[in-house]
Amino acid sequence: MFGYVRIFKPQMRICEYEQYKAVYCTLCKELGKGYGPFSRMLLNYDFTFVALLYMALHKQSPCVERKCCVFNPLKKCSYCKTEDKEGFRMTCAMTAEMYYHKLSDNIADSGWFRALGWRFLRLTAAPLRRKAKKRYPELDALVAKCMADQAAAEKAEDCSVDSAAEPSARLISELAQMVAASDTDRRVLKDFGYFFGRWIYLIDAFDDLAEDVKKKNFNPFAARFGLTKDDIDNNTPLWSEVRLYANECLNMTVARALTAFELLDTGVYAPIFENILWLGLGEAQRKALNEKELQLNEQSV
Repeated sequence: MFGYVRIFKPQMRICEYEQYKAVYCTLCKELGKGYGPFSRMLLNYDFTFVALLYMALHKQSPCVERKCCVFNPLKKCSYCKTEDKEGFRMTCAMTAEMYYHKLSDNIADSGWFRALGWRFLRLTAAPLRRKAKKRYPELDALVAKCMADQAAAEKAEDCSVDSAAEPSARLISELAQMVAASDTDRRVLKDFGYFFGRWIYLIDAFDDLAEDVKKKNFNPFAARFGLTKDDIDNNTPLWSEVRLYANECLNMTVARALTAFELLDTGVYAPIFENILWLGLGEAQRKALNEKELQLNEQSV
């Protein structure tokens, strides 16, 4: 639901891109099949990573076949030929669950009038959640609990950056373990998922920092430094200090995640994961950290 877990296309070989795109398109197809045609709009790169990880750990073939696009019949797309679609079905359920709870989070962060739109969307998302809950009840309970813990952590008076990131880190850790093919994988994914989830929470928090400060919503970085809208608009030393601190937190966290991931045997998919984790995440982090500074420079020209 965040869009930070992307490939770095300029450094990806064509054959690897075709494999990755096949996973993306197959996930789109399974979403439509299991949750209705409009659910395809929930398709994102974060959960494509999950489906790809399941295929890698379960040693599924990277073979693809060309068929008409389920969304645009005039276009040809690649689809995975694997008969075992459990990884895709599980990923679709995760997508539906996270979408529903993300809307609930948006409602909590919005005023009464603006929340009306989010409430309407949540009504349309409720049937998707019910389907996911019926197929994976343990997943529904897990996501609901972690989202409740996240809301409670952010409302705590002494909430720090670490305590704010903890529920999301635990959630991604649990979700990552669900795709494991062995106990060894599960132990590795527990650590990888924890730090990966922490990184996702932190980069999303920094990406939303300016908007959160403007709307007076909770943000762990703003709370730690007492950041104000004037600090961001005027590019004060405090704003630079926040950016430096966020970068250090993100670097430390992603390093721990990558150290754990290297213990996994991802077989023929290893080059794709290397591209995403070593290049794609770095590009996403640079963009998030430097975007505001670039905007300020453009305004001063």
